[in-house]
Amino acid sequence: TVTGYLFLAARFEPWRTRELNWLDWISTAGLCIILLIGSMSVGSDEPSAGSSIILTVIFSMLMLVMALFFCGYAYRRLLEIMKIKKRFSVFVSHHKGGGACCARFLKMALSKRVNGTVFFDSDNLDSFSGVFD
Repeated sequence: TVTGYLFLAARFEPWRTRELNWLDWISTAGLCIILLIGSMSVGSDEPSAGSSIILTVIFSMLMLVMALFFCGYAYRRLLEIMKIKKRFSVFVSHHKGGGACCARFLKMALSKRVNGTVFFDSDNLDSFSGVFD
């Protein structure tokens, strides 16, 4: 049933992002390998010491490779997230009819409390081309 799920997940890609589909495939394939290795030690009444050591080493190496893969992937995603640098910390916009005084006060209060710059549309906006960079 686990291999059937692996083939169905590979065919229909149930997750929204490609990374999650790959993560699902790799973890399911790892589970299949773990079950295969575990099934080698079942069935014999008296397993030999050599085969038990070999199975233990194979299983340990598999777990180490899977842990390194997951840690490496998490580290790479964290670096990608940290690399994104935003130009403004806060964006304040107001209705041109009656919110200018309140928005200006909010900008002054936020400028004292926020690490970074505050974008206030009346101060910074010449055109919308600078907003979406």
